[in-house]
Amino acid sequence: MRVSTHITNLDLPAGSAYRDTGPDPDTYRLEARGIATGETVTFEVQTTEAGGGPSSTYTYGAVEGTDGTDVVYRSDQYFRLVSNGIPTVGEDTSADYDDEYMDAGAVEDPTLLVKLGADVRGAVSDPSGEIASVTLPVGVPGMPPNLPTDDTILTGTLVYNKVRDNINTPALRASLATARASEDWAQARIQFETSGTVPKLRPVENLLLVDGTATSAGLIKIRGKARINGSVIRFASITNVTSGDTEKMIADNIAADIIALGMDWSASAHKHSIQFPPAVHLVLVDAIATAGPDRVDFTRILNTVADVDVRRLDLEFNPLDFTETVGGDIHEEHALAINYADDDLTTIDVFALPFETLGMGVRGTGFGYLWRTFVEGIENTIFIDERAVDTDDAEMPFSFGHEIGHVLTNGDFPAADSTGHSADSWNLMKSGTDAVDTWGASKRLNADQIMDVRLDSGPGIPNNPEILSDN
Repeated sequence: MRVSTHITNLDLPAGSAYRDTGPDPDTYRLEARGIATGETVTFEVQTTEAGGGPSSTYTYGAVEGTDGTDVVYRSDQYFRLVSNGIPTVGEDTSADYDDEYMDAGAVEDPTLLVKLGADVRGAVSDPSGEIASVTLPVGVPGMPPNLPTDDTILTGTLVYNKVRDNINTPALRASLATARASEDWAQARIQFETSGTVPKLRPVENLLLVDGTATSAGLIKIRGKARINGSVIRFASITNVTSGDTEKMIADNIAADIIALGMDWSASAHKHSIQFPPAVHLVLVDAIATAGPDRVDFTRILNTVADVDVRRLDLEFNPLDFTETVGGDIHEEHALAINYADDDLTTIDVFALPFETLGMGVRGTGFGYLWRTFVEGIENTIFIDERAVDTDDAEMPFSFGHEIGHVLTNGDFPAADSTGHSADSWNLMKSGTDAVDTWGASKRLNADQIMDVRLDSGPGIPNNPEILSDN
């Protein structure tokens, strides 16, 4: 069985007539055969969370009809399975949530709140008691080594980081944020889990920016110090540059010259090539500490090469400014990603950022795997306003699920606009998701989007990492 993608109060037939139908293939009705005509028949639906969790029971009447010579009873109401219905702490409890919908004449809820993996049991009874029953799962648990089907539950892993302790709203709660993301994506048979604790990150000081092609020979001398295992180690590197060397060549050589010093650190060059500014490279120097904090700082840079800019790139957290747009300078996001992302392309790294540091009205930015072509190391990361992943998501209930969508769709899906958004007001990938959870809020996905996500990020897809696993 599937969670419906349809707007809750639309396309839901009443069911009071035997042959009532509707356009939503994921709207259900119980049917029983082999019972004599004229009997008093009732139907019951029970939902039970995976692992024997809480249960809810719903009772429906019956309407009688025929199929050829067979007497057939059908429940007098259709029902839908919904996933994002219960208001969380602090949300507007006067809103119309999915599981609160009652259509005209309904005597029992037609929208049943479930999670992926739940069991739905349907039973039919006459005055003597229960006659028959059937139990079906919501989604199909992973079945390796078999190939996944369109109903197989796929699971993604979210790895959280924060740049400060949240002082304006309750602290980031990874478990609740993950649960909300799973609610949003249940309609695609996708759920999420959390990996590890939520570390508080410290400022970034270990980056060099290299920009420009050399028009002369020269030297680049870099001095710095590293705190490793409680000791301070000073270092100096010299890189020879010849005329015509590109920023990639220079960055790679700087990294190699620092590694050649033989200290306990790593160094690597990362392409940062978006439209504005022109292509540059970032050199990351990372001290390798076995005990205590590690830290690298560049104290002096001497550059005699013409038309090449080499400078230290610091990312301070107070004040912190992420207001540069995707079409412009995203050094801050890149700096966080190459320092603190887990280097596992099958997970999604999430960075919770302070209030409005992404810019006025900007709630988050998600970078799919294809971004590796432009900005190495930023792929499969999300930068999100901390209010969208805390215990009170009243102001932006769908922002996190939306940014996850940018990663899972690789920034594009059928009928998407040039920015990877949907024009439909009810769609989770709408630009600027709704601030209030109602029946028609921006939280639905269409069939093409669901297929695109499962193909782009699911198991067994060549050239893409398996973000969504069927294990």
